Amino acid sequence: MTAPRSRRPLFALVTLLLFFGGAEWLAGRANTVFPTWGAADNPSVVLTGHPTRLWGLTEGKRQNLETVATVNALGLRGDVPQMPRPADEERIVILGDSTFFGFGVADEHTLAAALEQQMVKTTVIDGGIPGYSTAQTLRLLDEVIWDLDPTLLVVANFLSDTSFEPYRDKDLLATQDVSNSRILAHSAFMRWLATALSGLRAPDRSRIVTWVRGNELPPATQRRVTLGDYASNLDTIIRLAAERGVGVMLLSPPSPIEVMGTVDPPHQWDAFRAMQTVVADHHGVPHAVSSPIFETAYNENQNIGALFLDDLHPSVEGQAMLARLVRETLEQAGWPKQRLLGTETPLVVAEIVDS
Repeated sequence: MTAPRSRRPLFALVTLLLFFGGAEWLAGRANTVFPTWGAADNPSVVLTGHPTRLWGLTEGKRQNLETVATVNALGLRGDVPQMPRPADEERIVILGDSTFFGFGVADEHTLAAALEQQMVKTTVIDGGIPGYSTAQTLRLLDEVIWDLDPTLLVVANFLSDTSFEPYRDKDLLATQDVSNSRILAHSAFMRWLATALSGLRAPDRSRIVTWVRGNELPPATQRRVTLGDYASNLDTIIRLAAERGVGVMLLSPPSPIEVMGTVDPPHQWDAFRAMQTVVADHHGVPHAVSSPIFETAYNENQNIGALFLDDLHPSVEGQAMLARLVRETLEQAGWPKQRLLGTETPLVVAEIVDS
């Protein structure tokens, strides 16, 4: 005998509830969670979790090695610039990671502060955030920077993009986006299903990441940003800037091991620096490489400690050298008379090989 028709919808509903209940229980046993970033707020914390960019700067006076970093309400280092921008003022934004944020140096000694002292009628904004890649900077531009009405971007994102980690930035950012969904955040089964379906995507597309508590992270064998994505991100930044009438120059950070010659080339970032050149040439914008001027200074005094605070971050003198390099590069490029706008034509790289 078959069940009366009036009971069939109820039977189907009970079956569906049992299925999802069982699926939720099984998925819960795996104990998978989305990655999160955050820390209790105190003056010694510079970075905390951010809802769209993984992490960001925390407003206030923050301990910065032996100095203090002042973070404004926009989540950027330094004072909030005057808005609207005065018509006769140029406005430069420095974009990058901890090197360009000014790790270990006081507010008045950052690259942004040193460059502003060398420029006329120009405000320079420190848009560097420790650990930021081009993927995060693209979001920073949309959320904060474009509203500040810049006239030039100095794009110095480099070392964070090239570093090796267990996960790619675009996967973590995609995961953070879906984790903001109430259903995905509270349902173990939906987290498992979303992750499984994203795993069917082509390798070049973003995938959702879940962590299993108690297990070790996978080995750090992937670039945070692949070389192809790095080229695409730089190209996108320059074209978005051009649409807004904003110029761009690219800047490669200095490297102590190159400056001292302690490691023979090739280096792990050579392909990325070459890609910066490819992108800059395509768009007709300047590209400054900073390691050579640091090497010249080191050869003169053999004191690496005068140029770097550690094996990565420039000292006060190093920040001043970067500022001079940026100023001289802009002068040679004819800025501000030459606006340094990129082309609207997207970059197409026939073959991208990460050496």
